[in-house]
Amino acid sequence: VSRYLLLQLGTNAAMGVGIAGGLYFIGVPYAALWGVLGAALRFLPYVGIWLSSLFPVTLALAVFPGWGPAFLVLALYGGLDLVMTNAIEPLLFGHGTGVSSLALLLSAVFWAWLWGPVGLLLAVPLTVCLVVLGEHVRSLRYLHTLLGDAPQVDPAMKFYHRVLSHDFDDAALIVSEEAKDKPLIDVYDRVLLPALAQAKTEREAGDLEAEEEGRLYRAVRDILTGVLASARTEGAGRTDGPGPAVVGCSTRGEADRIGLGMLRDVAAPAGCEVAIVPAARLLAEVESRAKDGKDVLAVVTAVSPGGWPRRQGCASG
Repeated sequence: VSRYLLLQLGTNAAMGVGIAGGLYFIGVPYAALWGVLGAALRFLPYVGIWLSSLFPVTLALAVFPGWGPAFLVLALYGGLDLVMTNAIEPLLFGHGTGVSSLALLLSAVFWAWLWGPVGLLLAVPLTVCLVVLGEHVRSLRYLHTLLGDAPQVDPAMKFYHRVLSHDFDDAALIVSEEAKDKPLIDVYDRVLLPALAQAKTEREAGDLEAEEEGRLYRAVRDILTGVLASARTEGAGRTDGPGPAVVGCSTRGEADRIGLGMLRDVAAPAGCEVAIVPAARLLAEVESRAKDGKDVLAVVTAVSPGGWPRRQGCASG
């Protein structure tokens, strides 16, 4: 909001300078005074600039013979306001406040309809407050999406919503497009793992049904064995040399098990021999492989949010 007020002050000051300069060249007396008045009244959107123009127009009619200078004053105000409102302010305010230009226009119409001139004055600050609330309050996140000027929805969120909407073909297409020019690990990091994390987060918050969560997990498994099957096979058949033995287990839930499978896919090209074992066998498997003289890396996967369940037998190890 403070950033909006600073931008508004700057644009109004520029408008006031333009008005004062134009009135000076037209020859209207007290040009600086009318410039200051125009800058001050312009804090009232849409109508303020025309209220401020009444004084110099009336003075021009009283001082000059004929209608020409008065029409020049009106043209000055109208031209400056047209450029500022339609060219400069949408770019500055849309970028500086985090609100899209269309949202600014619609908010001005809505608040003016609701509260009249007071609504016009408060339209942009109120809209900025709504965007900030949407950014920081989870239940109001849709406000940030609707009103904000943030970049388009990231691939993970697109994939997540396509799956929940039963649009599995489009979800597979999103992953396929990402896999065209990116390595497998980037596809996992940018699309699949964030989608799994989102499902766990919403499930724990009670915003996602168990059936919907299971649908997402099944879709991810189908993607791994379908769209990404060739990339996984290629990675498994290409190694950079011998690496350590990796013994992994998942903490809890389907998302963690899927994440562990992804780890196996990206570790294979590094020459790692990955063994996936139940949690209760993790320490025994590590000790067994360490006795053979191999470098052993123990990995416990937990897709956020989540952690190691205390009831597991090897948690104390």
